[in-house]
Amino acid sequence: MIVLADNHVCPRLEPLAAKVPEITIGFWVLKLLTTAIGEAASDYLLSTMSFVGFGICVAGFVSTLWIQFRTRRYNAFAYSAAVMMVAVFGTMAADVIHHQLGVSFTMSTLFCALGVAATFWAWHRIENTLSVHSIATRRLMTALVVVNNVAARNRRMVTKPVPAQLKSAT
Repeated sequence: MIVLADNHVCPRLEPLAAKVPEITIGFWVLKLLTTAIGEAASDYLLSTMSFVGFGICVAGFVSTLWIQFRTRRYNAFAYSAAVMMVAVFGTMAADVIHHQLGVSFTMSTLFCALGVAATFWAWHRIENTLSVHSIATRRLMTALVVVNNVAARNRRMVTKPVPAQLKSAT
């Protein structure tokens, strides 16, 4: 319960239980699988359907996040679906930024690294912790989504094709 200044009592709207799983080997297996699915789904949707594929991705991203934000505690399906769509959307956003807008991988990586640093700084400043066990509010879930989305975008820096000049030199 929350008591307002005028002594009205409002029910607590934020969840009370953690909304993320325990960090176990299963978590990392899921993370690797959703990353691979995100890469493949993004490439498929953009290469075969272009803007329609982008629209499908945005709809999936928004709907899975809506479901995840509405859960009151950890739900494996809602969490996994949201993580997968963050991977797809982040990868797709990186592809659009690099291939359509012409932003270099170096510049986008620098921008994203600053974004992650700012998100962690704000998270620690507000919550006095960076523990994933403290993620029980929509505000912290939003911070986690931002960090994961930025990480998905930066993954393209690591997975981009090796230039032909470097391949022939080895």
